[in-house]
Amino acid sequence: MSGVSAAKSNMSRWLFGPAPDLLIGCGVLYGLLFAAFAFGGSALREAQPGFIGPMLIVLVSMPHYGATLLRVYDQSADRRRYAIFSVYITIAMVALFIAGLYVPWIASALFTVYVTWSPWHYTGQNYGIAVMFLRRGGVDPTPLEKRLLYASFILCFALVFLALHAEGAPVTEGAKSGSGIYFVSIGLPTVVENTLFPVLVVAYVGALAGAMALLGRRGGIATLGPPSAIALTQALWFAVPFAARFFDVVQGVDPLRMQFRGFYFTWIALGHAAQYLWITAYYARNSNGGQRVGPFLVKTLLAGNAIWTLPVLLFGSGVMGGLGFSSGLMLLVASVINLHHFILDGAIWKLRSPRIAKALLRPVEASVGSDPIVAQGIPRRLAWLAMCALMGVAGTRYWHEHFVYPRASRARDFDAMRESLDTLAALGVDRTPARHRVLRTTAIRDHLLQSREADLASAPSAMGYLQLGDKYREAGDIEGAVRCYESGLEIQPNLAGLRHRAGAVWLELGDARRSLVHLERALAAEPWNETSRRIAQEARVMLENDVPARILGY
Repeated sequence: MSGVSAAKSNMSRWLFGPAPDLLIGCGVLYGLLFAAFAFGGSALREAQPGFIGPMLIVLVSMPHYGATLLRVYDQSADRRRYAIFSVYITIAMVALFIAGLYVPWIASALFTVYVTWSPWHYTGQNYGIAVMFLRRGGVDPTPLEKRLLYASFILCFALVFLALHAEGAPVTEGAKSGSGIYFVSIGLPTVVENTLFPVLVVAYVGALAGAMALLGRRGGIATLGPPSAIALTQALWFAVPFAARFFDVVQGVDPLRMQFRGFYFTWIALGHAAQYLWITAYYARNSNGGQRVGPFLVKTLLAGNAIWTLPVLLFGSGVMGGLGFSSGLMLLVASVINLHHFILDGAIWKLRSPRIAKALLRPVEASVGSDPIVAQGIPRRLAWLAMCALMGVAGTRYWHEHFVYPRASRARDFDAMRESLDTLAALGVDRTPARHRVLRTTAIRDHLLQSREADLASAPSAMGYLQLGDKYREAGDIEGAVRCYESGLEIQPNLAGLRHRAGAVWLELGDARRSLVHLERALAAEPWNETSRRIAQEARVMLENDVPARILGY
């Protein structure tokens, strides 16, 4: 074939192999998820546990930001090469972040630029990978082929841009949150959208079909497979959902329903992040002395998590800034981190760079000696130690947000809910509205319990004390419960229900001797009560072994 490069004979078209390259690098995995959700419908979406998305964001999405940081900051040669980005642009972004904490319109502007730029960032990465696979397959696109292929990706982004900035475009989650940070749409007139959108769709389909037809003549099905898969991924991510919305077709297909765009965009973002880790891991393995993939991915996890966790830890309570976590800090953090990521990416990932082309296009052997890895000095070790600590903070936060607090909420355990929210607040995630609701609920509950206890003091009732003791116990106030049970027994000493409850709560308080006294009297009245018999046996074991009850979790 005339367009086949001579390099084809000594290089593989794949980076890690057909399966990982197609599933992750070319986005076929998202296509399979799209099909599954399309056939499974809302039932499959609703069956997804709430902790899955956040967990994958921590394990996949955050590390992809870390991969960029390692690419720019991990080696002294790269830090010098990209000094304008690694130092000056970074300082500028930090300054904008600080300004955004106090000036809402700056935060909104950053958020708007981030949301608008994001699909272009994804699009640019897809285009670069498509060209890489063509060249690795031995086909160097002609200027016409390259222009048509590039135009198809640009036109796909144009569809998203038009949908985002048209008059009456769907309000973003940022605006819905009431945080004061809004997506500021340009507000293109509806007539402009109605005129331009169909034209862009036709141009997009024509450019893509033309590019694939020309490339297919020279490269064959095997060479055209990966870039075709990427083009399909690009369409499923952007062109198909927005075209379905505009033309109001196949809205019954769950992944195309715009009201669930946020849910599916999480999976798109994860697909993009996995794709990014796939190519950066390959680059790391084939440059700078050949880093191992496993340690590289661990470092990306630590670095990526650090830049997301540190600003929340410092500014989440609102003490060090005018914008706390509950008032939209996370949107500002996401905007600044992503814009910084986009800018760095634009500088470091260019196939026309000889060093990058050598690693990605001619990977016969590792490029040894291009940039020596910096020695592991004390400051460097301290930096990684700090990142490990921040990983612990993020893990604790994730555990409380998605397991501890939801479990306490389902059990209506307001004290546990308050403790979990206090822990989250200490870690920068100050969910003020939820804390206020819990505090109001516990205050009302405590007031009602105390009022009821005062009423019983003036008109004592054994059954009244039993019921109030149960309420105290449900609220987690064991001392209040035992006080009520003992007060009830002063009125009716032989009430077995009170004896049983008093025995159980004394055991919880660690006094096995008192517990056993009450339980033996309860069993004398109700010898068939297996629960009392079991708890009494536990109390005897503790007395015999002199083991404090709390050690055993009572």
